[in-house]
Amino acid sequence: RALAGDLTINSGSSLTMDNMPNTLTVGKSIYINGTLTLSSASGGDIVVGTNWTRATGGVFTHNNRSVTFNTAAASVIMAPVQSTRDANGSFGGETFPYLIIDKANNTNTLTNAAPVVITKVLTLTKGTLNVGDSNFVLVSNADLTFGLKNEIRFENVSFKYETSKRNVLKSVNITIPAGKTVAFVGANGSGKTTMIKLLCGFYEPNSGKISIDGINASELGQSVICKNITAVFQDFALYNLMALENLGLGNAEIPFDLAKAKEAARKAGIDDILEKLPDGYNTLLGNLFKGGEELSIGQWQKIAIARAFYRDSPLILMDEPSSALDAESEKQIINSLKKLSHQKTAVIISHRLTTVQWADLIYFFKEGEVIESGTHSDLMALKGCYFELFQTANTRFE
Repeated sequence: RALAGDLTINSGSSLTMDNMPNTLTVGKSIYINGTLTLSSASGGDIVVGTNWTRATGGVFTHNNRSVTFNTAAASVIMAPVQSTRDANGSFGGETFPYLIIDKANNTNTLTNAAPVVITKVLTLTKGTLNVGDSNFVLVSNADLTFGLKNEIRFENVSFKYETSKRNVLKSVNITIPAGKTVAFVGANGSGKTTMIKLLCGFYEPNSGKISIDGINASELGQSVICKNITAVFQDFALYNLMALENLGLGNAEIPFDLAKAKEAARKAGIDDILEKLPDGYNTLLGNLFKGGEELSIGQWQKIAIARAFYRDSPLILMDEPSSALDAESEKQIINSLKKLSHQKTAVIISHRLTTVQWADLIYFFKEGEVIESGTHSDLMALKGCYFELFQTANTRFE
């Protein structure tokens, strides 16, 4: 049995396949807004040419029949209501590409009382959907959460900017464990800052993937990721606003909290400066407007770091956080970062190795590749590129 085009079951209509020994082949898509029932004891399976869509109110029931997709890029769209799927979440033995399963329920004994949560519209590879007695709830992409309970993974990530012919990153494979502080070190142009930009979702890899707790970062989306990131870049903004407004910009989506802002300033080591200004935290900063108080570049950087403390996100990204600070101020920031990173995940880029020595894990980049990794002690014992950079830095300041 074959249909060359689409099979559409409108609301109020139903199609029952009963005692049907042969397979029904649909050349294009199936759209279910009514009821589709596969009730044959044997045979009566369906082959779908492209896509399968079940709208809200649409019903699909079966008798352990299968739905096979004969294209390598089919998609299944199910309305956010309970439906059925195989307990293994597989298509003819192939992995369900974007199936996110509650680990506690990831067994073959799932029942209707223990639904599996699928957190995106499913994109299928070629194979067979084996429907069983388990159910799932499909949640829209906007409902995805940024848990970061396990790790961030870069898998074979390569990238080049549109205006360049060379790869800035070349098949990078690294893991950033949740709750740890990880440092990227290496010469200028080695790819460190590009890694941060990819993680923030500013760009997508040309090849490979970035995943957060097993979810592809592209599926989470830039808005979800950025809401959960605190970032301080070396090219930070100088806002000619009041000091308290500067700090509040760390998280403009919540009502301003002066006590929290003052605490952020204290952690960043700028509170004493702000409190001594003519109008304290109400003082206008910068020289763009009359009456503004100008700060040193190091003090501006502390303001930027204070905004990061105010935001209070699970993932902290810092690109040269101490580049404009003197040795004493840098020591204050390092101590603050240690406190801030407790039970959080931090990624730090710095040419100053004193800023990264305390990191749980250090990756050394060279020409877009990771060539060394380990703790500070591990890399010093290795006596490779990191060791040479450290020795050079110490010699420079002797």
